[in-house]
Amino acid sequence: MRAVRTEPGPEGGYWLARSAAEIALADVIRVTEGVEPAGRPLPQAAAPLAEIWAELHDHEDRLLSGTTLADVLASPHAGS
Repeated sequence: MRAVRTEPGPEGGYWLARSAAEIALADVIRVTEGVEPAGRPLPQAAAPLAEIWAELHDHEDRLLSGTTLADVLASPHAGS
């Protein structure tokens, strides 16, 4: 599902293809940064951290998936 609509030409530009309340920050990151491969192998010395790293990644994904552009714009810090 697209988040941005484009219109070429002198009167063209970029617009949100959906409302800001329908676009999660996770969508923006996936489009701009790509999808991070799951379960990247860690060096042997860091292997004990694999479970913590996976939990952190899951938390980050839940937070970004549950936060929309509208949430960011409604933040008291928006525009500061």
